[in-house]
Amino acid sequence: MLLIISQGIVNNDTYDRYDFTVTVAKDNALTGNTSGKVTQDVGTYNYTGKVTGSDYTLNQNYKIVVNNSASGSNVGTGKSIINKAELSIIIDNVSTTYGTAFDETKYSYNLGGLVNDDQFDDVSGYNDAAAGGYNNNAAGSDGKATQNAGDSYSLSFNNDITNKDILKNYNITTVDTGKSTITKKQVTISADNVQINLGQKPNYTGTDINGVLVNGDSLASGTYSYGIQDSSNINVDGQYPIGIYLNGTYYELGDNWENSVSFFKNYDITFTPGTLTVSANLLPANPPDRNPWDYLYKDNPFDRIRNFRERKAEINFVDGGMEI
Repeated sequence: MLLIISQGIVNNDTYDRYDFTVTVAKDNALTGNTSGKVTQDVGTYNYTGKVTGSDYTLNQNYKIVVNNSASGSNVGTGKSIINKAELSIIIDNVSTTYGTAFDETKYSYNLGGLVNDDQFDDVSGYNDAAAGGYNNNAAGSDGKATQNAGDSYSLSFNNDITNKDILKNYNITTVDTGKSTITKKQVTISADNVQINLGQKPNYTGTDINGVLVNGDSLASGTYSYGIQDSSNINVDGQYPIGIYLNGTYYELGDNWENSVSFFKNYDITFTPGTLTVSANLLPANPPDRNPWDYLYKDNPFDRIRNFRERKAEINFVDGGMEI
């Protein structure tokens, strides 16, 4: 409480000449609080005060007027004002991998400047994700789980934060927008190894690319295939790297794949080339069962030009009969 003696001081008198005290009888801005709070809510309240003096000269030379009232008890009323405190709300950053929807339960924020025993729980939760309280520019649309990979997206409040009753006691000076980031999807693609003899046609296989893509991405049928860069090499025995053709362009590694298909920019692609082995004398790993009679029609070990007796002996020998 402030005592103001701004009028009526005469005869070179000063405030400190007199022995008087000012006491506050009641301040409605402070009284009646519970739960350890220091003040009431923001607003204008009244307080009462009393001026008393032990120096008889004070009362002898002056008529004490408090709040323009010459009350004999020297009691007056003043205004007790509680102003808003400063509060900052900082939205936490969030991130996910391309094609994986954001976990909205991870959306959160921090409050800086809570006073008067106000707790974080008093104001948190009123803007929860389930109620649509957040706006994430990185969230997907049109059936996609996310937008494209990148870190230029933001997360912000949808609702008016002043709707919460406790916040009426604060000036919300800053509402920082959080950063929403989408990292690239890690994908591994491999070409299978192939072995052939000279003159054979290789059958190239590898990872089903559409099987590892996410977020609704897919390659149209016939837009990719596995193979070697120069098919004329098949006429020479040796080993050759098997890469992949995307829209007619050959790639041996994953570098620059993002330039071939627009949505590949959302992936970190690891490509493992295969190996084509071409051999002049390579027998099949699992040769087919041979007909036990087919040697009868080969030049070796028997001559195709035989007389009847030789042929008959051949047949009896194989069939287990007696020689004639």
